[in-house]
Amino acid sequence: MLLLARFLCKPSSRSPSDPIWFKLFTPMLPRTTVSHMPSHQRQVIRHLPSPGVLVVPLLVFPVFLVVVLTVLVRLLSVTCCRGGRMFAPTKIWRQWHVKTNQNMKRYATCSAIAATAVAPLVLARGHRIEQISEVPLVVASSAEKLQKTKDAVSLLKGLKAYPDIQRVIDSKAIRAGKGKLRNRRYRQRRGPLIVYNKDEGITRAFRNIPGVDLCNVSRLNLLQLAPGGSLGRFVIWTQDAFASLDSIYGTFKEASPKKNFEIPHAICSNPDIKRLINSEEIQAVVRPKRVNDKVKARRGNPLINKKLMYKLNPYAAVVAKHERIHQRKIAALKASGVDYKKSKKEAAKKAKATKA
Repeated sequence: MLLLARFLCKPSSRSPSDPIWFKLFTPMLPRTTVSHMPSHQRQVIRHLPSPGVLVVPLLVFPVFLVVVLTVLVRLLSVTCCRGGRMFAPTKIWRQWHVKTNQNMKRYATCSAIAATAVAPLVLARGHRIEQISEVPLVVASSAEKLQKTKDAVSLLKGLKAYPDIQRVIDSKAIRAGKGKLRNRRYRQRRGPLIVYNKDEGITRAFRNIPGVDLCNVSRLNLLQLAPGGSLGRFVIWTQDAFASLDSIYGTFKEASPKKNFEIPHAICSNPDIKRLINSEEIQAVVRPKRVNDKVKARRGNPLINKKLMYKLNPYAAVVAKHERIHQRKIAALKASGVDYKKSKKEAAKKAKATKA
C-alpha cells in the first residue's frame, strides 16, 4: 500500500506551454454565470383546480359526500385557510429562466480552470494546500484505477492534501433554519475536486470521502470549479485529464473543437504599461515632449476687475472719476453742516423760478 501511494503521489510537472493556464480570468464572469444557472431549476407553483372540476366526477357518490368535498375544495382554494393556496399565485407565463450565452459559460469555465492554478486564490477560499508540492496538482493516470476508499485516503495523505479533508470533516454542522427539516440537515465546506479522464473505479473510491467531488474532464462543471461563483477551487488532476485540456479547449495555435469558440487571448503580454512607455526602445522613437510657450489668458469678471472694465469700456473711467468728485462734494457739505438733500431741493426750486 505504501509503495502504491508513493507511486501515485509523484506529481507530474505541468508544461509551461499549456495556454489555458495563462488565460486572464475575470472574477465577475463566473460569478454572473453561476448566479444565472439556478434560475433554470425554478418551477411554477401549480394552481388548484376550480371546485366544479372536482365535483363533477363525484356526482356518482351520495349527495352528502359531494357537499362535503365541495366545501373542502372551496376552503383549500382560499388564502386564509390552513393548506390553502398562496396569495397571488405565480404565473406560468412569467419569465423564469435567464438566458446565458453558451460562449459566456465557456469563458467562465476557462476562467475557473485558470484560477485553480493560482495558489493565493486557492488559499483565499480556505483550502489547506500549504504542504502540497505544486498547484495545479497532477497525479499519475493509474489513480483512475483505484477501487477502495482506503487507497484513495492513502493517496490524499501521500499528496499531503488530507488536511483539506479534515477541514471539511471539522466544518460539518447542523443547518440553520427550516432547511434542516427538508432533507438537508447538515452543511459542510467543499473539499478538493478530482478531475479524471476515464472512470475505472475512481468514482467508487472517492465518493465516500467527505467534501470530495469528482468530475470528468470532458464535462467540467462550473458549479464545481467555482462554487458560489468564487474562484480558486482546489483541483487534483490525473495525467490523462490534464493532457486532454488542449484537445478540449484548444491552444493559441490550434482551434478548439467547440464551434465558434476560441480560448481567450491576452491583449498584451506585459501589462506593465508604465514600464513599457518609459523603456529606452519606445522613448527613442516617440517625438519629444511639446512645450507650450503661449500662456492662455485667464478670463476675468469686468464687474469686479476695474482694469478689465476700463479695457472693455474706456468711458467707465470717466464715469468713475465724476462719481468720485460728486462724493467729495457731498462729504464737504456734510462736514460744513449743510443737508445735501435739502440743498438739492432748494437748488431745484431756484432753477424753476429762474426759468419762470
